[in-house]
Amino acid sequence: MSKKQIFRKERFGGVRYNSKTLRFKLVSEGPLKTDKVIERDLPKRTDILSAPVRIYFELTRKCNLACKHCFANAGKSAYGGLELKAFEKMLDDMWAHGVIDIRFTGGEPTVREDWFDILNYAKRKGFVVSLNTNGIYADHLETTKKLASLDLDQVTISLDGLEKEHDYFRGKGTFRNTMRSMEAMADAGINLRFNTVITKLNVHQIPQIIAIANGLVEEINFFYMRPIGRGIGQNHLSLNFEEHFESAKDAIALRPKYPNLNIMHFEQSFIERSILNSESAGKTMEALPYGNTTLAISCDGGVWPHGHSSFQDQRLLLGNLMDESLRNIWTESERLDSLRQWFRDLLARCRECGEYLFRCAGLNFEMEIAKLSGDIEKNQFCISNTPVPPSKCERDCNK
Repeated sequence: MSKKQIFRKERFGGVRYNSKTLRFKLVSEGPLKTDKVIERDLPKRTDILSAPVRIYFELTRKCNLACKHCFANAGKSAYGGLELKAFEKMLDDMWAHGVIDIRFTGGEPTVREDWFDILNYAKRKGFVVSLNTNGIYADHLETTKKLASLDLDQVTISLDGLEKEHDYFRGKGTFRNTMRSMEAMADAGINLRFNTVITKLNVHQIPQIIAIANGLVEEINFFYMRPIGRGIGQNHLSLNFEEHFESAKDAIALRPKYPNLNIMHFEQSFIERSILNSESAGKTMEALPYGNTTLAISCDGGVWPHGHSSFQDQRLLLGNLMDESLRNIWTESERLDSLRQWFRDLLARCRECGEYLFRCAGLNFEMEIAKLSGDIEKNQFCISNTPVPPSKCERDCNK
């Protein structure tokens, strides 16, 4: 599997993207001779990146499971998404704008009859392409064969504990079926990652989960359960601030034991997608991921600051790619700019707290939106007594 550094020009220099690790950094110099260079006209703005680095692209809300903590309320009767030509049109627009990385999500993407065609189109365009899937297939060997032929940059499968705990959330028999698919994919040479939602049911199983991951996947990401969708009904199983921090310590302590496995916790993926303390971009571009390095596209073409946003508050809708270009939304949306400012205000609040980057990784955006939407009364992962800055977007989005 050939992996290259990708360079996208910015007015301050550029974004250098590693297609093996799926990470990026901002640089002040130009491209290297070995870089694959993304060429296009740059927008005039200098306070934001010229385009998202990553798009989370929802293919469907249909799913062959009905997980108890699913933020998307996905299921067999859910909305199936737009037609193939519409997805190709949106991918063309993203490519023209300079998007580097597409992560396809659901629902379960593989329940679409044309899932292979959509992913293949994205690969042929030149995107870095990854897939989130539950690993439950009618024919796991045939699906694995198709996935391997796509030469995807990463496939992520959810593992939410050992058999009893995983099956509690995802359905009887899903653990064994998921593991069967994972082993087939590993044998096929697919770059794999586990996502694990940490709850009161599985937090004590972190060592065993990591042991399963070792030698099977290259990366495992632990994160807390969000009170979104069906997850609201499982909030009694969510960890609190102290428990979440202790689980992070437990996971991170095992890194020396497993040097070939990238063990992620403490909101590491969130931090890696942020622009923090960048000498190349400067203070004016300092930002959290949402609407700054990433965006999410729902399967009806809706554009959102985050993959969870469409399931939390319709006021966060930024536009629709079936009606306008990604560049117009990215550079001209007053709603998006209001959100960007709110995120900066929230980040400033976090930085005033003594727990920031000590026992707390920082902003829990989805939790603050859940408070605004009335789904929860308190952000259980924040112990700061400083009032949360008011959201200008909350007022603007009502217009």
